[in-house]
Amino acid sequence: MRTVTIIFFLILTLFCSCKKEQTELTEFEKLTISYVSRGESFLFKKMEFTKKENKIFGKIIRPEYKISEKTAISNDTEMNADKVKLLNDFWNRALKFKDSCEKKYISSITNEYTIIKDLDTLEIDRNCDWQDYEYRNLEKVLFSEFFKNLKSERNNLEKELSKKLNGIWYPKTIKKTFERGEILKLTKSKSEALDKDCYWEFSSQKEFKDNCSNLLDLKLSKSYNWDVDEGKTYLVISGGFKTREENGKKYTSVANYGATFIVKSIEENDIELEYMWN
Repeated sequence: MRTVTIIFFLILTLFCSCKKEQTELTEFEKLTISYVSRGESFLFKKMEFTKKENKIFGKIIRPEYKISEKTAISNDTEMNADKVKLLNDFWNRALKFKDSCEKKYISSITNEYTIIKDLDTLEIDRNCDWQDYEYRNLEKVLFSEFFKNLKSERNNLEKELSKKLNGIWYPKTIKKTFERGEILKLTKSKSEALDKDCYWEFSSQKEFKDNCSNLLDLKLSKSYNWDVDEGKTYLVISGGFKTREENGKKYTSVANYGATFIVKSIEENDIELEYMWN
């Protein structure tokens, strides 16, 4: 009986050890997860995790997330129990996919994962069905506080810009078309001899009104927006639409495609815009 008991415990111990080896991720000094998407565009993302005094900390290495020209820094973030479990589940999914997987879809776009745990490397270059462990979702959940703060800072900047833009602006140069890279200057100043028949009006609620007959073609554009995510500050004036009625039916079509500018400077009474495209 004693012999049987010893054998049972040996088998149990061996089973537990094997199970831990395949599922336990926390025994590492450094873990790096890289993601590359190749297709019409190239996307590279990377996050890194280190173990310090039995705690796991992570940070985003790539890409650099921007608030206009400012880079949002991803400092070391401690992973709580739920996030450690998510990392463990991701590691197990990667082990499952390391040799083969049923492809989620057939596409010219390839998604490549490289996971380096200390001296072990897993490379997966197939469009596997990662479900909740797909890189974008993984990044969003593990660094939720970082992305919450990033969104808040971007929103605050946009509100500040809209507050500055609020009002009526007169162009210093009036012409129907602009080439990419040309500068358009507008002013609120009333001291200069300006064409009062031509002005743009912006509200802090992102409403836009064009009162110029010969400056670009934005007559039917009604709103504007900001893009501060790409390393610059872009002012995007929306496209305009027109409606016609035919045989009792209404049809809507594009009247203009709006305009996009890089904001070179914006002051209390002056703004300088670099024309990009419409």
